[in-house]
Amino acid sequence: FVANKWLEIQTIRKTSILLQLCLVIFFLKVCGLEHWALKEPGTNLTSPAVSEDKVFRFAVSFIVYIVIYIGQVLIMGGLYERYIKNFIQEFVDICSLANISVFVLALDNYGFYIHGRSAHGFSDTDMATLRRHLRREEEDMVGHRGLVPASDHQTFQIHIPHKLKTIYKSFFNKISGHRGVSRVLLKKQLKGGSSSGAGDSIMVTYVTINRFLAAFIEHALKDLDYEVKDKLFIEALLDIELGNTEEKGIFFNDNGHSF
Repeated sequence: FVANKWLEIQTIRKTSILLQLCLVIFFLKVCGLEHWALKEPGTNLTSPAVSEDKVFRFAVSFIVYIVIYIGQVLIMGGLYERYIKNFIQEFVDICSLANISVFVLALDNYGFYIHGRSAHGFSDTDMATLRRHLRREEEDMVGHRGLVPASDHQTFQIHIPHKLKTIYKSFFNKISGHRGVSRVLLKKQLKGGSSSGAGDSIMVTYVTINRFLAAFIEHALKDLDYEVKDKLFIEALLDIELGNTEEKGIFFNDNGHSF
């Protein structure tokens, strides 16, 4: 279910291309803003017998397009996501209810982390218990959902140590070696067939990866650790990282859900 929700939010955009093009055509053609590209001073919205300048036409079209785009982003982020529906925050809440954390590695050592650990310690329960848990959480009678104690930050931009990625690749290579037969084994197991040694090896590797990443999050690995902090102003402005993550990872608080 969580994986399906993750695939669904991949199609969500801050702007609508169809609405963008329709509004651009409306303002240029219907409202007459295209006449601002005429070779004469003034801001006439009529169509006098004066030729248009291609540079002016491009400039007017570009300005109209950018203004409409910025307007869509502001309305989506400032109104719709805040007061109506925030798809990203809903996904984070689902991860917390399911007690599932998510690692997303966009590059070798850079990615995103969603801390979905349940504040109640477990999620495999009935609906009545789940409602009681949510009510207790609403009344602030349980711990916070955040990665750091007494914090509600659940989404992070992460820069993992090189050693962590090396170990992860070594585990993943074991799965890749059996990838060609994994689907066949899965079908046999679903039909009631016995599992083979390759299938058992894949499952053991998956469990090992899960425990390894969980131990990293819990600061339980001796030579692999990380720190949680906010980006500096210059880092946020230029979208860069000034710290060294060769030996120690960095988790930046991601309030904007940039993943």
